[in-house]
Amino acid sequence: MAFWSDREEGSFVYIMNLDDTKQFRMIDDSHATTDPAFSPDGENIAYVSEQSMLHDRMEICLRNLDRGEEVDLTPNQAYERDPSFSPDGKHIIFTSHREGLNDIFIMNIDGNEQVNLTNNKFWNEDPQFTPDGKQIVYVSSLAQGKEIFIMNTNGNNQGRLTFGGGGSPCFAPMLINGKLLDYYGNWHELEQ
Repeated sequence: MAFWSDREEGSFVYIMNLDDTKQFRMIDDSHATTDPAFSPDGENIAYVSEQSMLHDRMEICLRNLDRGEEVDLTPNQAYERDPSFSPDGKHIIFTSHREGLNDIFIMNIDGNEQVNLTNNKFWNEDPQFTPDGKQIVYVSSLAQGKEIFIMNTNGNNQGRLTFGGGGSPCFAPMLINGKLLDYYGNWHELEQ
């Protein structure tokens, strides 16, 4: 299991096994790290690394857990967060503020081919792939308040899923025909 904590001076990602209490900080440097996400095969972990003491430059990084190799996937001057792997482990989606407002981007696992999927004048954040990897759910202010939306992985067919507010979408580990979505602890069936 990976998690982030501010138990030390700053926020850092920790890793631990569930069968014992051994915990260790994933990276031993002064950059704050948050938002850990394991690849489906468990070999890599994507996370956010604070690259500036001004809290204005957060990068999506990837660490191979066996080799300890680390790469900055988004080396720019932007504030980026919320990494999430596709079910096949070939892509990462994330939130980026590089174009003035938060947008949802997709990239290959090596950081190449970064594409803005939402590209609108609204706030978009918290992306997650659907379990089949064909669509992405995310939070947007497109509907005059935060609601959950869904789109294809190329950014097409954006549609609203919630009415009355929604945030932090995540899929349950055990789905009933892939149709249940959890947001803020409330269960709702996706309307197709």
